[in-house]
Amino acid sequence: MEFHNQQLPKHCRVCGRRLCKAKSRAPVFHCCDHSSDLLTTFGVDVTGDDQHVFPLKFCNPCYATLNKDKTARKNGIPHMHTVIPFTWTEHTTDCTVRKSKSLLTKPKSHVTPSVDLFAL
Repeated sequence: MEFHNQQLPKHCRVCGRRLCKAKSRAPVFHCCDHSSDLLTTFGVDVTGDDQHVFPLKFCNPCYATLNKDKTARKNGIPHMHTVIPFTWTEHTTDCTVRKSKSLLTKPKSHVTPSVDLFAL
């Protein structure tokens, strides 16, 4: 449970992806500041979120989608977004946050030499 609570703030509330690391300049946004827009755009109600179940922030790509949708609604143009909201559940032994460290890391690349070293 402790590992779960440590990893939860590192994920996006909307899409479930891992947020950028601190060295990156990509900003993260607090859900409470954009609660009405999140509900309108993604159908995600963040007003009664428990911090032990739901992350409190969302990522820059989801924020960009939110802004595009908000601008389109102002202009009367329908905006179709491709973000599918992640379904957050209570912590269990089969928790997606626990698996996220191994699932969301890049696989190691295997470099094959262009010259056959044994042919020389």
